[in-house]
Amino acid sequence: MADEESSLRIGVFDDSNTARMVTQRLLTRAGYQAFLVESVSQLLQVIEQLDLLLMDLSLGDEDGREVARTLRQRGGAAARLPLIAVTAFADPQLKNELQEAGFADYLHKPFRPQELYDKIERWANLSPPDLAG
Repeated sequence: MADEESSLRIGVFDDSNTARMVTQRLLTRAGYQAFLVESVSQLLQVIEQLDLLLMDLSLGDEDGREVARTLRQRGGAAARLPLIAVTAFADPQLKNELQEAGFADYLHKPFRPQELYDKIERWANLSPPDLAG
């Protein structure tokens, strides 16, 4: 897990306040910095400060897959940021859909804290997979 000196900055984008707060608590407990995000406009304001983004697929009026595609098309920090989808949705095609949208990985809700930490450690400071190749 993270130490105080090299604390990762992780965005938590979910339309549920409860989900944001629970995830923040887990991240803080592990030594990570959590940035709680409630909207796409807020995400765009903080995206360059993030090392990784945890994003729900159901964001009220927004679809997480569309948000991911938009981030990838913007280029720069938004295109390089590792994205981890967090969803209760289960479908055999989910992994392919998420990769096509630009996600590096996903977590199924509800998840165990160690699953969250494992995903973060796996993708922290890494670029997303090359989806064009």
